Amino acid sequence: MNHWNIEKLLSFHSAVPDFQNGKDTPRDYLERCLATIEARDHEVKAFVTLNLDGARAAADASTERYRKGCPLSLVDGCPIGVKDIIETFDMPTQMNNDLYKGW
Repeated sequence: MNHWNIEKLLSFHSAVPDFQNGKDTPRDYLERCLATIEARDHEVKAFVTLNLDGARAAADASTERYRKGCPLSLVDGCPIGVKDIIETFDMPTQMNNDLYKGW
């Protein structure tokens, strides 16, 4: 049974061979991840902020590196989520507290 009602999303580790042989790309993998977030986050509420433009630009760059046969590392193109209590230089950190809104 598919509890999430979405197409099966492979683990990143399982997807890498398809990136290497051209059957899949980091950009397409990211879009499936984003579709999962869009479909389920209204219930799960796991994400406060998404950097869609940055994620897509990074996935496109990774896709190009895989096409050239030179990914940066074993995790090149892996989408990540950062907990809202970890400060980042380019994303707001609210720590689930209105006192830190816009921090």
